Amino acid sequence: NTLESISYLAQMGENSKIKVLAQSLIGLLRMTIGDIRSTITLEEELEGVRQYINIQNIRYGNTLRESIYAEPEIMECKILKLLLQPIVENAIIHGIAPLSASGIVMIYGKRDEDGICIEISDNGVGMEAGEVERLLSDRKREGNFSEIGIANVQDRIQTLYGWNMTDYMKAEIAILKERTPQIPVTTNFMKEYDGLDYHKMQQPLDVVSWDSYPRFHNDEESFSDTMTENAFDHAMIRCLKKEQPFMLMESAPGLVNWHPFNKMKRPGVHRLASLQAVALGSDTVQYFQWRKGRGSFEQYHGAVVDHLGTDDTRVFREVADLGEELKKLKDLAGTVVKAPVAVLYDWDSLWATDGMKGLAESTRNYIKTCRKAYRNLSALGVDVDVISSEEDYSGYSVIVAPMLYLLHTHVGERMKQFVEQGGHLIATYVTGYVDENQLNYLGGFPGDGLKDLFGVISEEIDTLYPSDRNRVHFAEMPEGEVRDYAEVLRVADGTNMLGTYEQDYYKGMAAVTERTCQNGSAMYIAARLDDASMQHLYARTLKKAGVSMYKLPYGVERHTREADGMRYVFYLNDTTGPQIVSGVEGIDLLTGEVIKGILTL
Repeated sequence: NTLESISYLAQMGENSKIKVLAQSLIGLLRMTIGDIRSTITLEEELEGVRQYINIQNIRYGNTLRESIYAEPEIMECKILKLLLQPIVENAIIHGIAPLSASGIVMIYGKRDEDGICIEISDNGVGMEAGEVERLLSDRKREGNFSEIGIANVQDRIQTLYGWNMTDYMKAEIAILKERTPQIPVTTNFMKEYDGLDYHKMQQPLDVVSWDSYPRFHNDEESFSDTMTENAFDHAMIRCLKKEQPFMLMESAPGLVNWHPFNKMKRPGVHRLASLQAVALGSDTVQYFQWRKGRGSFEQYHGAVVDHLGTDDTRVFREVADLGEELKKLKDLAGTVVKAPVAVLYDWDSLWATDGMKGLAESTRNYIKTCRKAYRNLSALGVDVDVISSEEDYSGYSVIVAPMLYLLHTHVGERMKQFVEQGGHLIATYVTGYVDENQLNYLGGFPGDGLKDLFGVISEEIDTLYPSDRNRVHFAEMPEGEVRDYAEVLRVADGTNMLGTYEQDYYKGMAAVTERTCQNGSAMYIAARLDDASMQHLYARTLKKAGVSMYKLPYGVERHTREADGMRYVFYLNDTTGPQIVSGVEGIDLLTGEVIKGILTL
């Protein structure tokens, strides 16, 4: 159309208008065809819109005006290329053109609390709200090219900025369900991937699955720590649909090719890790990949069949042996883990704590804090779920909320109901500072009514340097060590002080408190304490809640699956030496041996 306009103008000798059209067209083509980037700065996008309006203004006989302004601080922000032009085109064609008079397109960009807001308006005939809704919701748009602009922009925004993966996945699921409704649908999650909220993504799936590739034998942590981190991940995935088993979709029997250091699993580690997945609720042990490829990116990624191509390699034999053992565990299929304890883990709190400007960037460590809570609870021999704060709390005796910085709507009320109904709640420092819009609660932290539930207000929080230490005195347990964070609490009447600080200006003030409510309790741990202290505090609450604990040697895991009155208990030895567990009664399903009191691992 623009070239055609240039041809007409040439015939009429309108050289100045031809120059404007040609320059604008060149600029627009350079931004689109000549630039392979999918995102550009807002400043570049707005310049492209100006070029487009210049072209349309000449086509409409100089009856168009534009007013474009964006706050300077957002001009360098990235935006999808050609995101605004379709809206401006709609404004001109469907809003201004029917006027048969001069029109103006106004664009205003600003930063608001949720991100960047760009408003496009015109003085045209307008559009009913119902028509906008129809354009955005009608996914067919058969044969009507003029109606795809707004919906296309909406699709592109959702694809990049919205719950893009969930929306994309729902679209694929709809196709599959239409053709093969009898086949379950899943997707393979990857650890606590920080770009996706699995609690939302799991909803349209029939079964959850994930890819487990722990960094075994690294030089940063103990082997037991690596196994515990993997157990946390299994529990988190399992609890996305905790009423049914999950699937270990991918694992490597030998090594991967994408870790910083791709170390081989030592003999027996593949068996141990696979049985851990089963112990924590998986009904499958699956591999990527069956056979190593000869080329491309994953040619050195571990596989069941190596480039050697034989069935006598160590890795192949370990896989085959594991397969024989799993046959002996076939009765476990369909059983589930019924944990009496849950750790709350939210992606929104992860994102909010990662993005906040406060505390210390190097020590906030939301995920690590949640994993430590899981580890210290598991060390007491109890099964632990990892759930969203928006999950149903019924069925749990104890809930631990580590650093639940961001509170979703009604979470405070649900916590209060949990305690009033006899549940036992444990929260830590940096709980309830902001709401789901990341706006601070006023009137004292923790917000949303939790200051009354716990009977404390966090008046200050002290961020400690790595070399700083403090101590906490307890009347009923050994002294604890404080690192990283220490909140200064204002304690309400009726709240018990279980531990007090021993140093600094807050010496003698509360570090750990507990408030009882009918048969329930709410404990607040205001400082980052050592593992031994946390285990003592957890054990105190578990005992009060009537949750059975089991004494385990360091590095031994205990997990239980059950269904139809049958209980299957797993004991896993994550150390290099033999371990002895007492108080074990039952039949060893792998060996057939009857165990009466002592189990040697």
